[in-house]
Amino acid sequence: MVFIADSLTTIRNAVMARHDYVVLPVNKIVYNILLVFRDNGFIEDIVDVESEDFKKKVKVVLKKTRPINSIRMISKPGRRVFSGYLKFPRFLNGFGLVVVSTSCGVMSAREAVKRKVGGEILCSIY
Repeated sequence: MVFIADSLTTIRNAVMARHDYVVLPVNKIVYNILLVFRDNGFIEDIVDVESEDFKKKVKVVLKKTRPINSIRMISKPGRRVFSGYLKFPRFLNGFGLVVVSTSCGVMSAREAVKRKVGGEILCSIY
């Protein structure tokens, strides 16, 4: 969870500083969260980067036309937030995106409702 929070904070700082891209160390769950962001149009692209050490890093290309206004963790290490698919929160009346970790993988709350699976609410972005 701390790794997810660090990655989201790095993206938030890069957006506020108006950078074109940011390089992040990633694991499976952070990579899947980035895929959800890309599929929903919040970031431009994800490119694998060669690194000197053996850690996997990706270059996240940020969008200029639709900037990220807010990105925050909902489920934290001290307080996990779980929800059934009928009770997922609507974020900004559907303009925002809620990312959920389910038994079928990491996906947006809209997709989880379509598949009728609940899970842990990871973060929100708009």
